[in-house]
Amino acid sequence: MKQFNEYNELVEGKFGSIYDMKDIKTLADAEDPEIVISGMGTMKLSTAKQRIVEIYKDLFRDAVQSLKNKSDFAENQLSIVQGRLTSFVGAVADVEVEMRRPQYKRKLTMLKKKRWRSL
Repeated sequence: MKQFNEYNELVEGKFGSIYDMKDIKTLADAEDPEIVISGMGTMKLSTAKQRIVEIYKDLFRDAVQSLKNKSDFAENQLSIVQGRLTSFVGAVADVEVEMRRPQYKRKLTMLKKKRWRSL
């Protein structure tokens, strides 16, 4: 069965995950965890979401500029969309799925209780 699970991970291709569950000590860390994006490195979840917005803004700006210059927009931007945007969006989606799992929710609940007791 273990070989089958490894095969699924290879076929589906995981873009990202939470960096280190043991590193999450506070509620703020749990709500905005450090994530690993394959091929890119580590960053906070909020930073990855901001980066996706920046990529879309750059894509829009380049599309408007290509209309003015009558250049080949689609050919030039295809590699950007396939590379950076796919990695970031896939990583954020993978992390959000991981955050909906019972283990993560339990960790979040325990951190909330810990915070409540300290007040």
